[in-house]
Amino acid sequence: MSKVLYASKLIFPVLIVLAFSMVSVPTASADNILDFACSGTTQCNGTIGSFLGNWGITNYDSTGITLYQGAGSGPYSPTTPFQLTFNTSTGAIGLTSGSDTLSGYISSFGIFSGNSTKDLMLTANWTNLTPAAQAFLDSTIGADSGFLIYLSNSGAVSSADITITAPEPGSLLLLGTGLFALGALIKRKVNLS
Repeated sequence: MSKVLYASKLIFPVLIVLAFSMVSVPTASADNILDFACSGTTQCNGTIGSFLGNWGITNYDSTGITLYQGAGSGPYSPTTPFQLTFNTSTGAIGLTSGSDTLSGYISSFGIFSGNSTKDLMLTANWTNLTPAAQAFLDSTIGADSGFLIYLSNSGAVSSADITITAPEPGSLLLLGTGLFALGALIKRKVNLS
C-alpha cells in the first residue's frame, strides 16, 4: 500500500513539471506570413516538368521559377528575386536568393487539370529558415501551403504563390492543460484516500 501511495505522490510533481514545460514553450506568431509569388510567364520565368516515379506515380520538378516576396509581408525586399526549386520525388523544396536559402521538405502534393492549365498544390514543412525569416515568423520552422499554375502544353509557369507561416502552438497549450488537469485529479484522489 505504501508503494502505491508513494508512486501516486511522485506522479503529481512529474505531471506538473511536464504541464509547465508544455505551456511555457515559446509561442509562434500566427500573424506573420512570408508570402512569395509571381504572376505571368515573363515574371515567373520558369517551367514545371513531370516524370514517372516509383509505382507509376507522376512526380514534378521545377526549373528557374522566380518568386518575389509580397510588399510588407516579410524581411526581404519585394524586388529581390528568389529561385524556387522543388522535386516531389525526393521531397526537397527550397527558395534561394544569393546567400539566403530557405529549405524543407514536401509533405504532400496534388495536381488538378484545367482546360489549358494545370494546378500543382504543394504542402511543405520549412525546416531551415534564414535568421531573418526566423525573426520575422518568431519561429525556427515554418509550415506552408502553396500552388503553382502552369501551361499544360509547355510547362511554363503562369502563376505561383508560396506562403510560409509559423506552426500553430495551440496544440502544445492544449496538451499542457490536459496534463495539468490529470495531475490535479490524481492529487485529489490521493488526498481523499
